[in-house]
Amino acid sequence: MLGRHPRDPPPQDRMKGISIAAFVQWYATSGDPERLRAVIGRLRPEHQALLAPERPSAGIIASTWYPSALVHELLDGLTEGLSERELDDLAERGEGAIMDATLHGTHRLFFRMLVTPERYARYSQALWGRFFDSGRVESWVDGRTVSNRVSGWRGYHCFICKMNREALRIIHQAMGEEVLGVDAGDCRAAGALSCVTHVRLAPRR
Repeated sequence: MLGRHPRDPPPQDRMKGISIAAFVQWYATSGDPERLRAVIGRLRPEHQALLAPERPSAGIIASTWYPSALVHELLDGLTEGLSERELDDLAERGEGAIMDATLHGTHRLFFRMLVTPERYARYSQALWGRFFDSGRVESWVDGRTVSNRVSGWRGYHCFICKMNREALRIIHQAMGEEVLGVDAGDCRAAGALSCVTHVRLAPRR
C-alpha cells in the first residue's frame, strides 16, 4: 500500500498517542503480535527509542504527542502486502478499538456533546485537534448526508484516512443514527489537495 502520494513531503507534524495506542494494543492481542514485534524491530532507531515493545500498547502513552513519521513507519510495516479487502478489514477492526477507548475514555465528555450530525459538524475541527496537530476540517450537513473535508493535513497517510472514515461511521452510530454508507470523495492519495468523506444516514423516523 502506498501510504502517501509521491509528491507529498515527509510528515513533520504530530499525532496524539490516543489515536494509535488502542490500535497497537488491539493488534498485539488480537492481530499478529509476532509481526508487530518484527515491525517495531525494523523501525528507525529514533522511532524505536520512543517505544517499549514489552509494555502494553508498545509503551505508547495516550496523552503524549508522537511524530507522524513514527506512526507512518509503523503502519507501513503492519499493512505491507495486504490486499484492499484486508486493509479495509484491518482499518474497521483497528479503528473500532480506538473509538471504543475514546468514547469511554478521557474524551468521553467531549463525545457526549456530539449528539446530532449538526453538532458534530460544528465541533469537527475541535475534535480533529484532539488527535492531530495539523489539518483544517470543514464539515457540513446536507439533508441526510454529512460531509467532511480535511485540508492542510501534513500527516496524511492512506491507512489513517481509512481509519478516519471508519471513525465517522462509529461516531454517527453512537449518536443513534443508522449509517447507510461512508463514501470517499477527493483523496490525497490520488493527488487531490484535500480528503473528502460523505456519511449517508437513513431518514429520520
